[in-house]
Amino acid sequence: MRLILTIFYLLPSLAYSQPIVGTYKNNEEIHKIHRIELLDSAKFIKSFGYWLNHGIQDLSKGYFTEKKDTLTLHFEPYNRPKSWMEIIKKDTMETYISPNLKRIDKDFLRLTIEVFDEDNTATPAMVKLNSEDVGVGNIYHTEAYFTYSSENNVVTELEINALGYKGLKIDLSQFRGTHSEIRVNLVTAENNSYRETFGEEKFVWRVRGKHLVQIKDDGKRGIEYTLISRN
Repeated sequence: MRLILTIFYLLPSLAYSQPIVGTYKNNEEIHKIHRIELLDSAKFIKSFGYWLNHGIQDLSKGYFTEKKDTLTLHFEPYNRPKSWMEIIKKDTMETYISPNLKRIDKDFLRLTIEVFDEDNTATPAMVKLNSEDVGVGNIYHTEAYFTYSSENNVVTELEINALGYKGLKIDLSQFRGTHSEIRVNLVTAENNSYRETFGEEKFVWRVRGKHLVQIKDDGKRGIEYTLISRN
């Protein structure tokens, strides 16, 4: 009898000591792949993809904490390299226009752009002209060095792209009324998408170390993840 009572009282602690590290997968949506990898270091990797998408995934990472039956994923940015811009010079238009002109339009700009890849090689680029995030035109340059001029504010943004590289959007408001020169540095594009923001997601253990259920922001239950392997 004493042995039975001892086992009865030990059952909760035995359940809580169940190891949780491992790979969990959602098996409900056949065409989608949801995975969470809980690692020994209290870190995690969460991924999502489609079966027919050639292995391309949305990836996120961070660390996890536990409180009773609740597991919280704390997301951290991947901080993957991004394409970036360097301003070489930025002069007022007075330096470049005729002294006979009495007024300089505040919207006028002249922007000289040179595009390079990660190997510091000059790279031809396609420039997409955007007006408040809406594309209004494209210009393809066979040379890596080119100039864009504008006398109005219809085009608000230039989007610099090259095949195989991450594009870069340039807000033109910072160059209005100037004659400027910039260098655009493009980094290689990746098929996967990486989360670059902080955040949290909560889950509850249906069976600790075996079945994990997502809790949505409205408190309702989301998809369930089932252990498929121990790390």
